[in-house]
Amino acid sequence: MRLRASIFFLFIAMSLANTAHACSRAFAIDLEFAADSATLGRSEILKLVSWLDKWRREFPQFESVRVDGIAPETADGAKALARRRALETERALRTLLNKESIHVASHLSPPSSTFKGGNYAAIDLVPLQVDLPYCRPVPIAFEGAAASPSPVKYHPSPEEVVAASAHRSGLAEDALRGLLSNCDASQSAMNICAYRDAVEADLILQHAIANKVEQVPACKDRLEARIARWAAERDRGCKRSAAKAYGGGSLEPMVMSMCVQHENERMAKKIEHQRSCDR
Repeated sequence: MRLRASIFFLFIAMSLANTAHACSRAFAIDLEFAADSATLGRSEILKLVSWLDKWRREFPQFESVRVDGIAPETADGAKALARRRALETERALRTLLNKESIHVASHLSPPSSTFKGGNYAAIDLVPLQVDLPYCRPVPIAFEGAAASPSPVKYHPSPEEVVAASAHRSGLAEDALRGLLSNCDASQSAMNICAYRDAVEADLILQHAIANKVEQVPACKDRLEARIARWAAERDRGCKRSAAKAYGGGSLEPMVMSMCVQHENERMAKKIEHQRSCDR
């Protein structure tokens, strides 16, 4: 058993240290559990939220997601403990991802392994390979052809975002700025910072909609009706997933806002690439 476990961890280390194909790339994080516990602490959940948000901004979709729950083989009920850790981590991920499937596995850590005392879960994200910069074909430049300028991306100013957040939340701008000045100060500050990010993503979405209507005026009514239906589904889905994972907990508003932010970003990209009223 120890030999098989040692080989497994050696294989994982080698896989993460190097890749066989130039387009293969994965991002990994380890979440620590207290000994004999299968419950993620608040600090580990916040670490996961921050880490996932960072990569999700760069890669809208992932090709594969893997969770490995780990427990020391000397722990009481080690196999069951490792499995519960894997499922707990999967539960946290499901509220933050879109619809990507998650492969869940569990393993035992040999006594020779000292990493986090064998009390952790490992997450690997593999983006869609076409989204990796070095996997995209380089366009051929024809001599004499004029280079088409890249469109300038709209980004609302911090003042616009604060004003919109204050208007929507009912908070005074000064009080809002105080909370936003240190997002790690308290759970309330974390919640309002996540809300701010969702509002910012919505402003970008509204700008994309206005641009599309200006480009294709005939699509205005159909596009606005589609967005209204989608927004209702977005809110229901985000509320349901956040409540399922953290219902009644202090993290629920933050996870809800992060879900809304992610959906707003995805829809803005869809609209930017839309070429007709139907698609």
